[in-house]
Amino acid sequence: MQWQLEGEEGRDQAATGKKRSEEHRKGNLVYSQEITSCAVLFMGLLAVKFTAPIILEQFAALLTEVVKFPTLGKWDIAVIQSGVISMSFFIAKLVLPIALTAVIVSVAATMSQTGPFFELKPLEWKWSSLSPINGFRNLFSMQSVVNLGFSLLKLTIVILVIYFATRNRVMEVTGLTYMTAGSFIKWTMTLIYDMTLAVVVLYIIIAVIDWYYRDYRYEYNLLMTKQEVKDEHKQQEQNPIIKQAQRKKMRQVSAAGMMAAVPKATVVITNPTHVAVALEYESDSMGAPKVVAKGLRLMAERIKAVARENNVPIIEKPELARALYKNVEIGKEIPAQFYEAVAELLAYLHRLGRKVFNTSGTPGL
Repeated sequence: MQWQLEGEEGRDQAATGKKRSEEHRKGNLVYSQEITSCAVLFMGLLAVKFTAPIILEQFAALLTEVVKFPTLGKWDIAVIQSGVISMSFFIAKLVLPIALTAVIVSVAATMSQTGPFFELKPLEWKWSSLSPINGFRNLFSMQSVVNLGFSLLKLTIVILVIYFATRNRVMEVTGLTYMTAGSFIKWTMTLIYDMTLAVVVLYIIIAVIDWYYRDYRYEYNLLMTKQEVKDEHKQQEQNPIIKQAQRKKMRQVSAAGMMAAVPKATVVITNPTHVAVALEYESDSMGAPKVVAKGLRLMAERIKAVARENNVPIIEKPELARALYKNVEIGKEIPAQFYEAVAELLAYLHRLGRKVFNTSGTPGL
């Protein structure tokens, strides 16, 4: 959700992507513990409901073991060890499914709010956390007041739910002494389930309100001034000198790659001095000739010089050279519109056995 906010000191600009990324690396994310708590409580409640038959069965087995446990006579290590092991297995069978459900749901609920997140920076030690002044300030901050309000509201909800759930069951409570152990456990679990379900439903409302509030505060705290936005854009823009050096380096790398391809070229077409385009064609592996190098003025002279050094034919065709330079990128095959003109050059070279070369100029057709 996008909020229309206006903060203090003229902070009315939405946070930039860079600032959001920095806050993300710091672990500053929109996160509501209430949503996670509701999800864990609700799924834990469902886990208890669906495992209730197993829980009752385990309770019955426990009572049986308790009855069988020797109350008189001498206790030895074997008896105590057997009792501890039995109790451990009993607790594990009861707690493990619910505990695993709570862990999985907690992770899922957290990731649904923050997304996949792993940063070590939030774990870094901060000396400011030891400052009494900062602690005092946080104690009386707006966030602390809101958290206190939510805590009191949740406590009030629990008290009211317990009151209304037990108010109409006073007579049932008086009859608990006449119930069997199984009936008592079933009645107790039903009461706990009903009360917990009511608490969860009310907690969901609190969780939704809490999440929207935290999202609002998050966006509010990220607000920037116009000057901060301008300064950030300036920082992101590189120094013109650096940009120029990078472009120069890229041109040098590109030129070096072209020069390496010229010795393998089939022919170099010129204008005669301002433009040079080197073509390569292998009838067995290429569908059409492709441009392996091209350049203007000094670059054209360098291409022709490398061509002469490697006995690559240089042919003067001004119009064709200009057209190829303008319309075909390096490494691309020539378009169909140039097939006929280039075919004439290749046929000419074939007739001469590809020995067309002139160190002082270029032959014409």
